[in-house]
Amino acid sequence: MNTKKWKRFEELVKKVQEELAPDAVVKLDDRIIGKETGVSRQIDISVRQSIGNYDILVVIDCKDYSNPVDVKDVESFIGLAKDVQANKSVLVSSNGFTKTAKIRGEKAGLNLYSLVDTGAHDWQVMAYIY
Repeated sequence: MNTKKWKRFEELVKKVQEELAPDAVVKLDDRIIGKETGVSRQIDISVRQSIGNYDILVVIDCKDYSNPVDVKDVESFIGLAKDVQANKSVLVSSNGFTKTAKIRGEKAGLNLYSLVDTGAHDWQVMAYIY
């Protein structure tokens, strides 16, 4: 498989979103013009869905780092999400988050997740029943 590991991670997160929200439009590597900056911003995964009279935008950033995601990455993503006026922002990490990153993300209303999956891939988690 020639696809880069980080790209496969993003594709897995996209697949999870598609399964969780089958009626939503889920895009990988989306581009959204920032409302504050006026420039095209790269979004790892966008999820759009109409609910009643409202169009909802969720932006997801994926971090396949060997170490936990630090506060610097969290703050950078908070700025991006604000610029594109996302209704919800989510940061997904393959190796968790530092304590400071968790505190900063929580205070900003950011959802922080570590991907847990039992499928056969680089982020596989073995599940056991004792």
